[in-house]
Amino acid sequence: SSARRAAIRDVRAAGASRTVEAEAPLRELHAYASALRSLTAGRASAAMEFLRYGDVSAAAQPALLKDIRGF
Repeated sequence: SSARRAAIRDVRAAGASRTVEAEAPLRELHAYASALRSLTAGRASAAMEFLRYGDVSAAAQPALLKDIRGF
């Protein structure tokens, strides 16, 4: 787990490259690709695909509803 609430599922090596497969809530990935490129001097890239819907914790629900409703 990390600050972005990610769970790393696999790390593969191919020559000098590494592929990291992880699951993280979409909400946590805002601007992730830009941050990754900045941290790696432009050498890394990111791709995302939908996996599944997940439960929202009771603690996170009020903020999420405020974001959706706008109040």
